[in-house]
Amino acid sequence: MLKPGIILSICRDGVMPDTLYLQAHQAKSIPESTGERLRLMLNDGQYAINGVFKPSEAQNAIENFKRYCILKITQYEITPTNNGKIFLVVDRAEVVEQGEKSEIKFESLDDYLKEHPEDNNLLQGQLPIRDSAMSASPAATMPKKTVSKPPKYQNLYSIDQLSPYQNSWTIKARVSFKSDMKHWSNQRGDGKLFNVNLLDETGEIRATAFNQVAEKFWDLLEENKVFYISKASMQMAKPQFSNLKHQYELQFDKDTIIEPCDDDSDVPKLHFDFVPLDQVQNLENGAVIDVIGILKEVKDKQEIVAKSTGKPFDRRDIVLVDKSQFAVNIGLWNKHAREFDVPVGSVVAFKGCRVQDFGGKSLSLIPAATIVVNPDIEEAYKIKGWYDAQGSHQSFRSIAVESGSSGATSLTSKQSILERKTIKQVQDEKLGLKDKPDYFSLKATISFIKTDNFCYPACRSEGCNKKLLEQDNGTWRCEKCNINHAEPNYRYILTVSVVDESGQMWLTLFDEQATQLLGLSAAELLKLKNDAEDPSIESVGENALKNFINENISFKEVLLRVRGKVDSYQGQDRARFTVASLAKVDYLAECEALVEILSSYSV
Repeated sequence: MLKPGIILSICRDGVMPDTLYLQAHQAKSIPESTGERLRLMLNDGQYAINGVFKPSEAQNAIENFKRYCILKITQYEITPTNNGKIFLVVDRAEVVEQGEKSEIKFESLDDYLKEHPEDNNLLQGQLPIRDSAMSASPAATMPKKTVSKPPKYQNLYSIDQLSPYQNSWTIKARVSFKSDMKHWSNQRGDGKLFNVNLLDETGEIRATAFNQVAEKFWDLLEENKVFYISKASMQMAKPQFSNLKHQYELQFDKDTIIEPCDDDSDVPKLHFDFVPLDQVQNLENGAVIDVIGILKEVKDKQEIVAKSTGKPFDRRDIVLVDKSQFAVNIGLWNKHAREFDVPVGSVVAFKGCRVQDFGGKSLSLIPAATIVVNPDIEEAYKIKGWYDAQGSHQSFRSIAVESGSSGATSLTSKQSILERKTIKQVQDEKLGLKDKPDYFSLKATISFIKTDNFCYPACRSEGCNKKLLEQDNGTWRCEKCNINHAEPNYRYILTVSVVDESGQMWLTLFDEQATQLLGLSAAELLKLKNDAEDPSIESVGENALKNFINENISFKEVLLRVRGKVDSYQGQDRARFTVASLAKVDYLAECEALVEILSSYSV
């Protein structure tokens, strides 16, 4: 199965087989912010090469990996680095059999190529190509060849291929979004920046330019225009500043080359990943999605003043519907709110809507959002045909009401009470063990609260709640934001046991819901716990935390909106339940619902 010398022949001859069989004889897991990355030492029976799994593939590889196993690699890249090392970056692979330790001492490919540079065509700019004689399968992971382009553009990479493991690449991409020029001033001086989203047929990536570089490229880069871009630096993406899915982002610098491209026929104008409106109620708060539908209502523009800063904002709410017969409210802000002038009944696509949960699910456009009216895409024609044929005469259910994932009103409504589950029903119906999350309502009593590890030190940066690491100098570091904080922002991850007349179950409450249940912030409860454990504070006493919980929370009956989702632990699937919202019991509403139930029985 192994072909000794195949690795060297790829570097020397520049021809890559579509399927590569290699043995893994060493492995190391490398943690990263986007997930674990698996680094391997691979051999073909003669030569050894450094191998790296991309995070999307790494988890499966980590779970299935055994030393000396044989890997069938079907998508990969051979990449030289600046220090002369050669890496095999694995996109897709599977373990096909368990091999044995070889008595042969494999020669390092890096060492061989140092002694025989004439065999290293990678460092001479000749990137390997697929061996088309072996298979007609698409070479999705190798630079694309375009013979009609000038020589310097013949080896184009797609956006989904970009990673720090390439040191020479060019992309052909459309500017799908361009921000305003932003200015700042602090103790270190003044500065400016702008960012763009770059799009090709495989995905999008964010790029940022600062100061003089921003001035250099500001007039050149225009929305919807296509460019050849190369020699930009690459770094891990910062999710708090971008809604794109790419794990990396670009930074333009003085060496970056950007040239206009007149041939834009093979570059899409916009990439959408639409979510049907009836699925919005199942999404996590804060998720960023794309939606398309018929514009049902346009409300007047309003001016809203931020309480914290006093800064005014323009907001306009619109209502979108689709053939799932659901309606969702979308909030437009500032420029989008002021310039929105679209007739009711038009097909509108929104790229970049953030899911919110205030009194029910709704959507709000992010600053980098894009609005396209009557887009020339298949989904738009289907929706328009449905609306003209039947949708214009139908009634629609509001996502805000149906989601019931926030606010006391929905949990105390007659509909919520009548549709309520018991704990035994949840278990019998195996809720939380399906492909999609399950939402249900409970009326249950708090029987126990875990007070060990009920919170964690979180980053204070807006939009980032990552766990901080305490440093030797007393500060707290966020690896994601790459900054140190003087103090953390403690956030709840609270585990509680609830019971009803039919059984018991464990629930997890995050910061907003736990604060509502306990009436204290995580920092306040942590101080209460620490004081209770400090024998020098006699006025508090060692039972302060226990007394607080017993007097205020234990055996308290509450209404809960719960989300059940399957979670894998040590290879076993289990249901994990989190509280989306909670409310006090409204006994009048309970009685009215009970009367309706009793009146339905014939006596």
